[in-house]
Amino acid sequence: MSSNGDTLAYNKLWDMYFYSGHSNDFLRIAMVMSNDFGYYQAYCDTYIILKTDVINKANIKSNKIADYYLLKAYELSPEKTNSLMKERFGEDFPKIKADDYWKLIHQ
Repeated sequence: MSSNGDTLAYNKLWDMYFYSGHSNDFLRIAMVMSNDFGYYQAYCDTYIILKTDVINKANIKSNKIADYYLLKAYELSPEKTNSLMKERFGEDFPKIKADDYWKLIHQ
């Protein structure tokens, strides 16, 4: 991988994992590309893998972590992430920086 990560290879791998029904197995790759290289799409993919539509006691922590990744993606590309934000949070989505949100969920 270059210092920017290999986004073309990443996108091809996402397609292979997603269309074969193994998107959850892609989590590690998505997290490396988001955390180490700041790749917008990897933040979105990490969010998609971690989130659930029904939030309960058993999955509340993983959903909060998913929300953190969505907030990071939104910070990098609000125009591309706006629909995901509205889908997740409604019209009044949180106006908090992802890093501040991270601190809140880890108190």
